[in-house]
Amino acid sequence: MKFCCLTASRALFACLAFLAVYSTANAQVTSLSPYSRFGIGSILAQGGAVHHSLGGGTAGVVDNFTVNLDNPASYSFLYTTTFDVGARATLLQLESSSETQKLNFASVNRISMVFKRQGGKFGYGIGLVPYSTTGYSITDTQVFDEFGEVNFTYDGEGGINKANFGVGYRLDLEAGNGLFNKEIAPDSVKIRHNIAFGSNFNYYFGSLEQTRRVLFADPGNLHTRIATKTTMSDFDLSLGVMGLINLANRYKKDVKTRQVDLTFGITYEIGQDFSSNFEELTETVQFYQNSELVVDTALWIQDLKGTLRLPEKMGVGIGLRWYNKASRQFNLLLDYSVQDWSKFQGQFGTESDFNTLAKASKLSSGFEFIPKPNRTTYRLGFRSTQTYLQFDSYQIAESAVSAGLSLPMAHSHSRSRMNLGMEVGQRGTTDNQLLKESFMNFYVGFSLTPHFFNNWFVERKYD
Repeated sequence: MKFCCLTASRALFACLAFLAVYSTANAQVTSLSPYSRFGIGSILAQGGAVHHSLGGGTAGVVDNFTVNLDNPASYSFLYTTTFDVGARATLLQLESSSETQKLNFASVNRISMVFKRQGGKFGYGIGLVPYSTTGYSITDTQVFDEFGEVNFTYDGEGGINKANFGVGYRLDLEAGNGLFNKEIAPDSVKIRHNIAFGSNFNYYFGSLEQTRRVLFADPGNLHTRIATKTTMSDFDLSLGVMGLINLANRYKKDVKTRQVDLTFGITYEIGQDFSSNFEELTETVQFYQNSELVVDTALWIQDLKGTLRLPEKMGVGIGLRWYNKASRQFNLLLDYSVQDWSKFQGQFGTESDFNTLAKASKLSSGFEFIPKPNRTTYRLGFRSTQTYLQFDSYQIAESAVSAGLSLPMAHSHSRSRMNLGMEVGQRGTTDNQLLKESFMNFYVGFSLTPHFFNNWFVERKYD
């Protein structure tokens, strides 16, 4: 072979890490929002601490040291093989017109790896992230003349996970002196544009469990419990394009004093029907020493095969990158994505479930400052989101401001970094008997690369 392969120990470590996160993602509670009761739960923004610090944009973020699973074309822009893992912690305050409640939780939110030879044009990525989460517990108390006080409770848990398997390829195009250069570059300098293409095979899997109860205060009445479980697993395809175009350069005595680049990215994920399974169990129960005892089974639907149709998604991002003589770098980014969830549909046998969901969209903007190469990177961001939730023609909106930084791990003798991010925002409103959520999200991640003198996939000098 022309290139050496990953050693057995490194491959084993990667496999064990993926298995560990897979088990964690299926066992932990990753949402405590009542809004996660609807649709397929709360859709989580993709990306790690770097992307969330920039307002959550992913389509057009060109970064040589951070894995971007949302745009597979980005794999080819990485400097070398990179292992990326991250976690999220949330402080959440729920507020209605009459009361307030505070909650908190933490979870692993991504694990990924891109195999990339230093200087190569191909990048091969794998990753595992939570796509949607469900976690809530709601009680509604009402009084009826014939039954007295009745409590209606709603509980849910679970979520959908997303595994990625993808490849990206980069083209380097020589461009003479750039597009808008006034000075002619020295003969020793080659001006280049970069454009990359990529694709991901995405595997969605997971389950959503919901339980409704009708609990009577009168001990003479039996209670009702209805439990449903929806499981899905299937593949789809996403495509990505990413580019870096050199706009202008300035030279003084053959020394570059300024460089301006345009970055852009486009992502597209096809919509399709996913294989699903539906179960429902309706029972009458009674309580004995704080335990539920089943009295009778009224309905049992088991292994009802069907489909869940997830809509297509498209994102576009654009950025401006500026360098000065002191090697300081400034990046401005703008990102927009849209997904029409009004097309969401569940079909199980002869039953059809159309959700009154709306078209979701997100507008993100970010600013990044790098004082010098391999130094601390500083970021600021903002996002405005229209979620897919709609109640009586009112669509739930969400907005947040963010900040973060990346700290080089200098003593690792590599290009590894620790990424930190924070996001403060709110979702919903207390008007129209709805809930307002105020949240603070904290992100921490590590982008790990090989030692400077232990590069992977090094070209052999002898066969």
